[in-house]
Amino acid sequence: MASIIVDEGEGSHEHPLSRDRTIVGSNPQCDVRLRHRSATGSRFVIDSAASPARLTVLKGDVFLNDRSVLSSELRHHDSLRVGDVSLLYLDPPAAPRAPASPAPADGADTLRALERLRDSLKSR
Repeated sequence: MASIIVDEGEGSHEHPLSRDRTIVGSNPQCDVRLRHRSATGSRFVIDSAASPARLTVLKGDVFLNDRSVLSSELRHHDSLRVGDVSLLYLDPPAAPRAPASPAPADGADTLRALERLRDSLKSR
């Protein structure tokens, strides 16, 4: 699941993002509230339902990887800055699935075949 790490100068905090839209800004009603005075009046949306996730600035200045943006796709480890607030977007790729193990019935069939082979070799 995607998240953002927010550093307002007093240590960082990770905030999981919702599966659809997360509003980040200085307003107390935002999903992730930025409290630093340099972020006052800022607001942006991270749309996690899009693939890749999308950042849309609603109000204020937001920098993505040191470039001012109004709207952009987000990638794992993108850095955001709002005033003196640093944010890090995290969306690691899903871990690869382990290969499926053979079904128990297939394993039993293989075991029986090996036992027959062993018995046939003993009788020679």
